[in-house]
Amino acid sequence: MVDVEQALAADAMSTLTSLLEHPSDKIKTLAALTIFHLSVSLKGKERAVEIGTVNELVALLDSNDDA
Repeated sequence: MVDVEQALAADAMSTLTSLLEHPSDKIKTLAALTIFHLSVSLKGKERAVEIGTVNELVALLDSNDDA
């Protein structure tokens, strides 16, 4: 089990957010899933908003890439 506090302190949210632009759908899916797990805590939610993760997730949902 991953320690959310340690992951956030290690800037995992930024790394995962950058992976949302990866060409592989599998990588994007796993990044989004991990972001979800990190965002269960209030600290994770705050970090996601602070660095623009939420906007990146919305952009991913809005994308027309059906490939």
